[in-house]
Amino acid sequence: MAVAYAVYRTVAVEGSSVGTVVNRVLWDGVQPWTPGEGLAVVADPDCKWRIGSVYEVSE
Repeated sequence: MAVAYAVYRTVAVEGSSVGTVVNRVLWDGVQPWTPGEGLAVVADPDCKWRIGSVYEVSE
């Protein structure tokens, strides 16, 4: 079953700070997938983090 994920920045770029959500994806977790360089994902089945919002990255 696919789960919604928020894709957020791990590196600040012009106009976008660390934690800014830049995309949302549905991923089944079975097929290999990576969000790309400078990005990370967090499971977000409740759609808490919309594109443009800021995910507070916990260290």
